[in-house]
Amino acid sequence: MAEIRIDNVSRRSFIKTMGLATGGLMLQGSYVFAGDDKNPQQISLNAFIRITPDNKVTLIVHQAEMGQGAQTTLPAILADELGANWDTVIIENGLTDPAFKNPKFNLQFTGNAESIRTFHDILRNTAASAREMLKQVAAKRWQVDSDSLRAENSYILNQNGKKAPFGDFVEEAIKLEPPKKVTLKKPSEWKLTGNKSLPRVDVPAKVNGSAVFGIDVEVPKMLHAAIAMCPYFGGSIREIKENGVRQMSGFVALVRMPVVNPIFSNPPEHNKREGVAIVADTYWNARKCLDTLEISYDKGPNAEMDSESLHKIYEDTINGSTKWFESVKEGDAEAKIKDSKNTIKAQYYSAWQSHAPMEPMNATAHFKGDTIEVWAPTQGQEMAQIVLAKEFGIPVEKIIVNRTYLGGGFGRRLLADYIYQAVFLSKEVGLPVKVLWTREDDMQHDFYRPGTMQEFQASLNDEGLPEAIYTKLVSPSILQVVANADYVFEGEGPSYPEGIKETPYHFENRLLHSYLLRIPPPSSVWRSTGFGTNVFALESFMDELASKKGEDSITFRKRYIADERSRGVLDAVAEASGWYTERKDGHFLGIALTHSFETFAAQVIEISIDDAGILDIHKITTAVDCGTVLDPGIASASIESGIVWGLTAALTSEINFKEGRTVESNFHDFKILGLPEFDIDIETVFVNSGSKIGGVAESGPIPVAPALCNAIFAARGKRYRTLPLKNHNIYTRYMSDYVV
Repeated sequence: MAEIRIDNVSRRSFIKTMGLATGGLMLQGSYVFAGDDKNPQQISLNAFIRITPDNKVTLIVHQAEMGQGAQTTLPAILADELGANWDTVIIENGLTDPAFKNPKFNLQFTGNAESIRTFHDILRNTAASAREMLKQVAAKRWQVDSDSLRAENSYILNQNGKKAPFGDFVEEAIKLEPPKKVTLKKPSEWKLTGNKSLPRVDVPAKVNGSAVFGIDVEVPKMLHAAIAMCPYFGGSIREIKENGVRQMSGFVALVRMPVVNPIFSNPPEHNKREGVAIVADTYWNARKCLDTLEISYDKGPNAEMDSESLHKIYEDTINGSTKWFESVKEGDAEAKIKDSKNTIKAQYYSAWQSHAPMEPMNATAHFKGDTIEVWAPTQGQEMAQIVLAKEFGIPVEKIIVNRTYLGGGFGRRLLADYIYQAVFLSKEVGLPVKVLWTREDDMQHDFYRPGTMQEFQASLNDEGLPEAIYTKLVSPSILQVVANADYVFEGEGPSYPEGIKETPYHFENRLLHSYLLRIPPPSSVWRSTGFGTNVFALESFMDELASKKGEDSITFRKRYIADERSRGVLDAVAEASGWYTERKDGHFLGIALTHSFETFAAQVIEISIDDAGILDIHKITTAVDCGTVLDPGIASASIESGIVWGLTAALTSEINFKEGRTVESNFHDFKILGLPEFDIDIETVFVNSGSKIGGVAESGPIPVAPALCNAIFAARGKRYRTLPLKNHNIYTRYMSDYVV
């Protein structure tokens, strides 16, 4: 790859825009901003493709690169359909543009495994349109039919071997109306995508240290800020003793400010808190000044809240006379269960989780009076614009949000709270300000994946097979703070019933009642959204039903599968894992199936476990049908990184609350699994069904917890229905040495 750039230029329209490229943020050792370098004229065929007369092709990446491979696969789709030379294209991160909006949500963001499944066809059609415009110019110039030409390696070629670079035609091409209909290349013609693994574009810069994350940003005259935020939900600052801080080295300003206010939607009052920031000439001076302050807090109305009282709310809701929202009603499950003499009931709970990205929240901003410029590791560029426009009264088009690399996102960086802080402080001091949170800030001021509770009840017929399923689901919202509206969801709310509302199974009698909790801890989306917790409950219960029937777990699932793709991944994972073959003594298998983000996946985990609860995970096999795999290397890495994520949540990590605040503060008490725990044989098998392309980046964590718990049941004959498993004294061999 010749060059990678983070774009720092003005917004571009979707069709027919022409302008000067004013530089950018180079990611190969140099580090320049808009206007600092001089580039030749670049002509935009559309929002995603620019070409210079000297044949430099620039492809715009509109989605955030946060480890999922967007900066490789998305431009590869463009280059493939355009016919560009992959070895010489320039890849540039885009700003906000209407062309970059996700059409399903009318919003530009990165998350929900949307990058490939939503934009694959859009990018192909966009590139094909640009290709045909170049061919039309060449055809007219060469007096041949356009269909006789082809695009290859950034050249237009005719049947006689004559060729000319794209750059020769681009100035005339932009004067054409884009074709209303284009013929896309057949998958057999793809050279960069379609079961082909490319070297990751972002890896060299991340290895040599030239990659620019938010934490690396430097701008002229920039100041630094450290922030102390009230740790109590709904609390406030009572008093600040300055202790001579204004005379300390590097001190610039002490600023009191709101903390959890300008997220995407207005939060409940009990989530609003106060903070105080120190702005100084360096971060360490800001930190030292902040540590000098003595801050006392008013704990606010939630001072008695703790994990036990919250859990009781869940239990009282699910066991009480709750006014349920009817999310699914098929047949008459209640009557069937009421009349049945043979029923089975189970209750499941998944703990609260922090996003815990390796790069803490940070942002750099310059409030210029009538414009704002931001540099930030963000998943939600447009969300940030909307928040800042609302809070500072500046039109969206005058707010530039430059996206850097993200040191982990997982949904946390959709929100704009940390970006708002940088803008607020820049406005206060009149200079650019970089805000950098500590790890403790990050973990104690997260918008957590909420705890969820599910209760399943089934009536069984004379053969021991379920004839009706009744499910209760209790959860806070995971979308309120990222929804594009200032309202509180009524009823079930979107997203949190995922994986339990629509399932791979068909039962004639099924009822799902859901209840949206409104409790103090702030909650939001977390890698796997609603699927993660709900599939844990559903797939655990399916295994309980299979066990009650005395039937093989895969065979039992196949009784109720409503589609061939689920059957296909079950067959594939059974074969790859050796489900039906002999295995070592003391080794046991567990299975889980999921249909999430338009991808089907089945997973088998092979374990052994001793009487003390010391767990060895020997192999994890996942069969994935995402329609068509575009890059098996990146796709398998997404699945396997998700496995790490899922295992951590299943085994060790959880967020607890005490006296109205978060207990965990860093990785010493919020345990994540490290390299020693992953001496595991991990195999990912892809089933190319040719169906519509689905997303894989968030699918990986989903089947892990149920497959693991089902394997433990196979080994021990005991069901574990609450996570994490450390609370049941189950640890991996390495965990047992350091668990607190």
